[in-house]
Amino acid sequence: QNQEIEELALAGDIHLAADARRNGDPQSALRILMDHENGRNSTLQGNDLFAWRYLHSRVQRSAEVLPSAEQGIWDIERSVDNTRLVTCGSEGFVTVYHLVPSFQRQGHRKIASTELNCVAISPDRRMIATGGDNGQVWLLDAESLEVKDEFTAVPDNHVYSVQFLPDGCLLAAGRSSKIAKYDPVSKQVSYDFAIPGFSIIESLRVSQDGTWLVAGSGHGDLCRLRIPEQGPLVEQWRIRVPAPVSGNDILTLCIAPGEKSVFVSAGVGTILEYDLNSAQMLSEWQGLSRTHGLDVTDQYVFLGDNDGTCTVLRRLSSNAGLERICQWSGHPDRVTSVAAAGNRLPQILTFDRQGGSCLWPFPVDHVIRYEPSPAAHFFNARDCAGWTRMGELFRTAGRRVEVLSPEIGVWKTVIEMRSEEHTSEL
Repeated sequence: QNQEIEELALAGDIHLAADARRNGDPQSALRILMDHENGRNSTLQGNDLFAWRYLHSRVQRSAEVLPSAEQGIWDIERSVDNTRLVTCGSEGFVTVYHLVPSFQRQGHRKIASTELNCVAISPDRRMIATGGDNGQVWLLDAESLEVKDEFTAVPDNHVYSVQFLPDGCLLAAGRSSKIAKYDPVSKQVSYDFAIPGFSIIESLRVSQDGTWLVAGSGHGDLCRLRIPEQGPLVEQWRIRVPAPVSGNDILTLCIAPGEKSVFVSAGVGTILEYDLNSAQMLSEWQGLSRTHGLDVTDQYVFLGDNDGTCTVLRRLSSNAGLERICQWSGHPDRVTSVAAAGNRLPQILTFDRQGGSCLWPFPVDHVIRYEPSPAAHFFNARDCAGWTRMGELFRTAGRRVEVLSPEIGVWKTVIEMRSEEHTSEL
């Protein structure tokens, strides 16, 4: 009887571990499996042994929890040759990660006593630039992270974006309509570039040949401007990003490989893709929470949201839109930055505002996978959801508590509260 009880307990725990892995929690799955690790050679047999070994190997290969970043990560930048990543954040540190031949943290140094909001790496990978809350910009040696120069880009205000030009000059912008241009040879700063109508330049991206840039404002304006050899910027087009939920401030921009389109994170969970020549909207994705982490490769879009969720979207061919292929709870806190740490089969690097960092394999094989169904519509930002130990998914919807019926793909009401208050915990 004891043997039978142990076998039943093992079978139940394997089921729970499988559910935890599917629900995006490999750490819990591993803890459940390790309860049977000592006795597995004597008690596990047949299908149970196979299931234990299979799950154990899969969850061990799931997410690699990296050492703490020691700060909330506010920005992450990848070199043009996909060999390095650079981050900066709330405690004034700059960190360099090498992607080739394998992922590893290469350098980590405190640069300033203020928050660092943005970072960039030069096309030749020799210099790094970072901008802070005090309006200053620091230029660093990419290997030693030693400060080589410093200048004021936005006097007495925040710097939100820095970008290198191919000739080594640096553009810096922030809470101002002006863009500072720094020449590393003459060490002079000019303010000839400006974007009329922009009181806050939230994000700035420059083309690889340095002939044009895309800028997003804190009020939802997106524009493309030509960078002349001399004189002011020449505006080529300007649009106002729509706000389908609430708020349309542009949080971040990302030019897609090939420089044919730009992706915009705006408002509450809105991801938009625009043609860089015509300014026509090509695709739209509506998430559940504000998206601070955004990265784009030739095939995929990687997102990190305020609620700790990470999402991977597939870019469909012929401007057919975006398709969600996986989504998982990556962090217990806001995901502030995300990057594809590779090229053809990338790993996914994510950071949260507490300094937590994870390196996920791709494709992520332990996440909740969504299929097109009536259940694809989840809930608004005030609602919440949770899994039971048996793998049932419940959610709140106003005054109701509902359970997902996987057979028909719809939500069924199981409880309706008498209170008129919105149910926000489950």
